[in-house]
Amino acid sequence: MEKPNPEIFWMACKELGVEPAQALHVGDHKTNDIVGATAAGCDSLLWGEEVSSFAEVRKALLYNDHLIICSSLTWPFIGNQVAKKLGVEVD
Repeated sequence: MEKPNPEIFWMACKELGVEPAQALHVGDHKTNDIVGATAAGCDSLLWGEEVSSFAEVRKALLYNDHLIICSSLTWPFIGNQVAKKLGVEVD
């Protein structure tokens, strides 16, 4: 199974204990990241076009009251780095 299959995004949300509507996926590929996340019911942002800094991602998270970021980058290492830069506590 590969992106953009929405099942991947559903599995990630289930594992993290959130509904897709609570998830924001930040990715750098229109088809794999944005189309897949949207099909799964997650909000999404395209890195480099819609957002290009952690400050912009943080603003989107706060504005939309999302609970988690599904990173298109290597998770959990990069995901944890993103969370730290956004000021979110990680285990």
